[in-house]
Amino acid sequence: MERRLDEAGLDPRWSGAPPEEFRALRSDSRLIGAGDLFCAIPGTRVDGHAFVEAAGRAGAAAAVVERVTDVDLPQLAVRDARAAVSHLAALFAGDPGEALRLVGITGTNGKSTTCWLTRWILEDAGPAAALGTLGTVSVDGTVGAPGLTTPDPIDLALELAAVRASGAEAAVIEVSSHALDQRRADGFSFDAVGFTSFSREHLEYHPDLEAYRKAKLRLLELLAPGGVCAVNDDEPAWKEIAPQNATTLRYGLESTADLWPDRLDLYAGGARFMLRAPGEAAAVALPLPAEFNVRNALAAAAIARGFGMSLERIAARLSAAPAVPGRMEVLSREPVLVVRDFAHNPDSCERALSSLREIVPGRVIALLGCGGDRDPGKRPQMGSILARLADVAIVTSDNPRSEDPSEICRQMVVGLPPDSYEIVVDRREAIARGLSEAGPADAVALLGKGHETYQIIGGERLPFDERRIVEDLLPVASGEPDPPRRVRPPRRDRVTAATQAPSLRSGWIRAALRLDGDSPESTGMGERAYAGVSCDSRTLRPGELFVALAGARHDAADFLPQAAARGAPGAIVRAGREDPALGMEYFAVADPLRALGDLAARARRESGAAVVAITGSSGKTTVKEMIACTLSESRRVYRTEGNYNSQVGLPLTILRAPPDADTWVLEVGASEPGEIARLAEIARPEHVVITTVGAAHLECFGDVDGVLREKMALAHGASDGGALVVGEEPASLAEAARAHRPDAIVAGFGPGAGFAPEAHTVEADRIEFRRGGTSFALDVGGEHHLRDALIAAALAESLGVPSGAAARGLSDYEPLGLRGALRRIGRLTVLADCYNANPDSFRAAIAQTRDLLPGRRRAVFAGSMLELGSQEAKAHREIGDEMRAAGFDIIAATGLFCDAPFDGVHGHALIRAEDPAAAVRPFADALEGDEVVLVKGSRGVRLERVIDELEARFGGGA
Repeated sequence: MERRLDEAGLDPRWSGAPPEEFRALRSDSRLIGAGDLFCAIPGTRVDGHAFVEAAGRAGAAAAVVERVTDVDLPQLAVRDARAAVSHLAALFAGDPGEALRLVGITGTNGKSTTCWLTRWILEDAGPAAALGTLGTVSVDGTVGAPGLTTPDPIDLALELAAVRASGAEAAVIEVSSHALDQRRADGFSFDAVGFTSFSREHLEYHPDLEAYRKAKLRLLELLAPGGVCAVNDDEPAWKEIAPQNATTLRYGLESTADLWPDRLDLYAGGARFMLRAPGEAAAVALPLPAEFNVRNALAAAAIARGFGMSLERIAARLSAAPAVPGRMEVLSREPVLVVRDFAHNPDSCERALSSLREIVPGRVIALLGCGGDRDPGKRPQMGSILARLADVAIVTSDNPRSEDPSEICRQMVVGLPPDSYEIVVDRREAIARGLSEAGPADAVALLGKGHETYQIIGGERLPFDERRIVEDLLPVASGEPDPPRRVRPPRRDRVTAATQAPSLRSGWIRAALRLDGDSPESTGMGERAYAGVSCDSRTLRPGELFVALAGARHDAADFLPQAAARGAPGAIVRAGREDPALGMEYFAVADPLRALGDLAARARRESGAAVVAITGSSGKTTVKEMIACTLSESRRVYRTEGNYNSQVGLPLTILRAPPDADTWVLEVGASEPGEIARLAEIARPEHVVITTVGAAHLECFGDVDGVLREKMALAHGASDGGALVVGEEPASLAEAARAHRPDAIVAGFGPGAGFAPEAHTVEADRIEFRRGGTSFALDVGGEHHLRDALIAAALAESLGVPSGAAARGLSDYEPLGLRGALRRIGRLTVLADCYNANPDSFRAAIAQTRDLLPGRRRAVFAGSMLELGSQEAKAHREIGDEMRAAGFDIIAATGLFCDAPFDGVHGHALIRAEDPAAAVRPFADALEGDEVVLVKGSRGVRLERVIDELEARFGGGA
């Protein structure tokens, strides 16, 4: 070890007797185990030297330091701890770089595409992998979840060891300026390096542009003697590059370079050219559009050429290259060209739009947003570029995070002429606007999100895949498919969204409400048609019927003037609350809430749809989404949006059902006795699913038996002939279901399940099971998700869905919002479950978190489990004991958890606060940045603010 550091010029010197061996290398004192070597790295926020003593107490055998501390622990002093940890990480991982042909790519823009193409070309000579912004591209071409552009030294070494173990002979790595400045890759020697473009970026980290450039040039120090250096000859910033004892190949668009394109023909689908080197030429038909992609292809070609590949083989591989996810990726060619690109800084936006203007015969219609909680200085620059280069410029949203997206859009257009842009804040609406404006010769450019399949709005990471949105909005979308990815967004092409109700007429409404008396014609008002139904005067749209719900203390009839002003032609009101002066049509009833249900009940009776209704103490939203996925291959499915499952939400869901949906998947909830019986009366389901019964809403139902009676009311209210599917826990649920219906299906993997898998595996982030010879796999973890998936599969089988179709649909499931979503925030792995909390769901989340990434430190932010009645204190004590027993290293006990004893957990590892808001920052302060974190609590506790803080603190890329 010392020899390795000495050869690296780090001048290692022991203070104290060095141990003979070490178990593992750690840079986080909280991850230390007995026999580990701790590296004290001076960080940007904290100095690792402050934790040498803590590492020693945790069992560290020694520490690597830049300055010896006054701690009774052997310490190895080095000149640069950052560089040392990189060398040691490589050593502890078995020096995977020695067995791999390593290629490093740096530059401001083009790194991902160059990395992708280089791996693709090198694969012709043997298995190759790639690491970068897109994720790890394995030897079979599949792409893992994205993370940092360049991982930290320990993760980088382990990742390279993993790809080597998978059979890779070469690995291409994106090397960011942050990584080079922080010496993350110093432990590796690169056989080739490549320099792409250079422009202003990351000045929030680097003091100035020259410092940023010099950080990039550090890659030359890692180039092995006799290696290959590919340099963009068109980039002035790299003119001085001429490494000694290396083969330098300059690439560019002019014949003065070592590799250049002759007879370059750019067109909408790509580029054609003769790839030339002195004395050689080969034809390329590159399937990637834009001039800058030609440069990226030349960079990859120069590296392969330096490794001895023939120009003919390089040209053949480039001509067959797969699309790069989110990099000038063609989503559609007919009836209009649509491309998406990750352009998210001024230079990349200008390059993308300028390139499109050169190859598109018609207009360029472009939409662009700027990320929230990120450098605001780029916003007016990017808005100006959009307005200048796009014929139709649409300013929209792009990951607003905690900021107001409207304000971000406003900052983008400061100083621009009002007629040079339009603002459409909702990004989906902006895409629809752009497509509606486009003609056959035009192109629509979706800039900023690229390969991302989500929008970060507030504290939620919501599914948002522009490929699928374009497929939904265009009659034809013929772009090449994405390469297979481990994590995919939910399938939505056959799962329809809520619409406004079909026209409701006055007579139809009166009949549904059983209102006698004067007809509209006799009163002189005439028959009116309503575009939909609304219960909120603030969001009501013109033409909608206003339902003035009356509560114990408030009556929405007080807001009839506001509803009339917003364009409501009529209203359902409690008798005696009509206001003739407003000119509205009134439907006077004893109870507007019951009237809303009666409207929905009639709409349900007249629909031709089959109805699946789902309830349960926990998991009902998850199972609802899973069922929609399983049915989506064979049916036109409409499902409850979010958790619209109450006496207000369920009727509104029914009244907004699109007429072409043949199957409705409805979620049914309850917070008081008798509520489910009423909702069953409204929905009249053929098929009923009950996920589980547990301690929830006990202040209303008394005990679990009371909850069971309430949930079973859904089965009692179902029509005959359909399926009844229940989960296996608790046993009393299965017993009650079979007592009601002998043919009830109990789904699970325990001994009492009638629908069970032939085999199954459960990992922390993936579940798989086999049923009837068909394999089902989902990218979510934990036994609770396996039970949920089996319930969905059982329902699909009972409805006659082919098992293969159900498996394909189910594989597209992804958690909604913060309902059990597994997220990567920087180097943190976060299980965000902020929508439901009862003892059963808390136990499941603890178990899933415990199994994630063995060896990592674990932290939990625990928010109250609400509505547990007299069981409240006991339940929080028991779950507190389970958190302690699970070995969480950091616990934030808030709200009702604040009084739990947490015996044995003391000091900075335990944060108590009655108000969760007071614990958010101390909790984030206690994290070093690579923990596994559980954030769990009831919806009313609003723990999404914890996610916001983690995003702001740890979410920045490199």
